[in-house]
Amino acid sequence: MIETGILVKSSNQLRIRDIRSINVTKSGLEGLLFGLGSLELSTAATADAEVVFRGIVNADKVRDLISDIQVGMH
Repeated sequence: MIETGILVKSSNQLRIRDIRSINVTKSGLEGLLFGLGSLELSTAATADAEVVFRGIVNADKVRDLISDIQVGMH
C-alpha cells in the first residue's frame, strides 16, 4: 500500500497475488553503489504502474522478496 498527500490523503493497495509486473529502475551513483532505485508494481488490469516507490534502498532485493512470496503462495 502506498499513501500520498498531506491535506487530501490517497491510497492505493495491491494484493501480492495480483502483481504481474515488478520493474526496478536505478540510475546514477546512488543506483550503482547503493542499489537505490524505483520499484514499480503493476497488475494485469492496467498498462501503467499502479504503485511506484521511489528512493528504495536495495530495490533489487525488494523485488526478489516480492517474487519469493508470490512463489510461496502457489
